[in-house]
Amino acid sequence: MIRRRIIAGALILMVAVGSPFFWQLAQGTPVDTYSIIQNCAVGAIALAALHFRWRISERQQLTPKQAKDTFS
Repeated sequence: MIRRRIIAGALILMVAVGSPFFWQLAQGTPVDTYSIIQNCAVGAIALAALHFRWRISERQQLTPKQAKDTFS
Protein backbone atom coordinates (compact mmCIF):
# COMPACT_ATOMS: atom_id res chain seq x y z
CA MET A 1 0.00 0.00 0.00
CA ILE A 2 2.88 2.36 0.69
CA ARG A 3 4.28 1.68 -2.77
CA ARG A 4 1.10 3.07 -4.31
CA ARG A 5 1.49 6.30 -2.34
CA ILE A 6 5.15 6.69 -3.28
CA ILE A 7 4.42 6.16 -6.98
CA ALA A 8 1.48 8.57 -6.88
CA GLY A 9 3.57 11.19 -5.07
CA ALA A 10 6.41 10.86 -7.58
CA LEU A 11 4.04 11.15 -10.54
CA ILE A 12 2.24 14.17 -9.10
CA LEU A 13 5.57 15.88 -8.36
CA MET A 14 6.91 15.18 -11.86
CA VAL A 15 3.78 16.59 -13.48
CA ALA A 16 3.75 19.61 -11.14
CA VAL A 17 7.33 20.52 -12.02
CA GLY A 18 7.28 19.48 -15.68
CA SER A 19 4.04 21.12 -16.72
CA PRO A 20 5.24 24.75 -16.50
CA PHE A 21 8.36 23.86 -18.45
CA PHE A 22 6.31 22.20 -21.18
CA TRP A 23 3.72 24.95 -21.58
CA GLN A 24 5.88 28.02 -21.07
CA LEU A 25 8.84 26.86 -23.14
CA ALA A 26 6.45 25.83 -25.93
CA GLN A 27 5.16 29.41 -26.00
CA GLY A 28 8.66 30.84 -25.89
CA THR A 29 8.34 32.50 -22.50
CA PRO A 30 10.77 31.92 -19.61
CA VAL A 31 9.66 29.59 -16.84
CA ASP A 32 8.72 31.40 -13.65
CA THR A 33 9.11 29.92 -10.19
CA TYR A 34 5.62 30.98 -9.10
CA SER A 35 3.89 28.53 -11.46
CA ILE A 36 6.06 25.65 -10.24
CA ILE A 37 5.31 26.49 -6.58
CA GLN A 38 1.60 26.82 -7.36
CA ASN A 39 1.53 23.45 -9.13
CA CYS A 40 3.40 21.77 -6.26
CA ALA A 41 0.87 23.18 -3.77
CA VAL A 42 -2.05 21.86 -5.81
CA GLY A 43 -0.24 18.52 -6.15
CA ALA A 44 0.24 18.31 -2.38
CA ILE A 45 -3.48 18.91 -1.86
CA ALA A 46 -4.29 16.19 -4.41
CA LEU A 47 -1.91 13.75 -2.73
CA ALA A 48 -3.46 14.47 0.67
CA ALA A 49 -6.93 13.82 -0.76
CA LEU A 50 -5.74 10.52 -2.25
CA HIS A 51 -4.11 9.56 1.05
CA PHE A 52 -7.32 10.00 3.02
CA ARG A 53 -9.36 8.26 0.33
CA TRP A 54 -7.02 5.26 0.30
CA ARG A 55 -6.83 5.17 4.10
CA ILE A 56 -10.60 4.75 4.34
CA SER A 57 -10.59 1.88 1.85
CA GLU A 58 -7.67 0.18 3.63
CA ARG A 59 -9.57 0.21 6.92
CA GLN A 60 -12.50 -1.56 5.29
CA GLN A 61 -10.31 -4.29 3.81
CA LEU A 62 -9.01 -5.43 7.21
CA THR A 63 -11.67 -7.22 9.24
CA PRO A 64 -11.36 -7.64 13.02
CA LYS A 65 -10.65 -11.35 12.62
CA GLN A 66 -7.88 -10.64 10.12
CA ALA A 67 -6.40 -8.04 12.44
CA LYS A 68 -6.43 -10.49 15.34
CA ASP A 69 -4.74 -13.15 13.24
CA THR A 70 -2.16 -10.72 11.92
CA PHE A 71 -1.21 -8.87 15.10
CA SER A 72 -1.44 -11.67 17.67
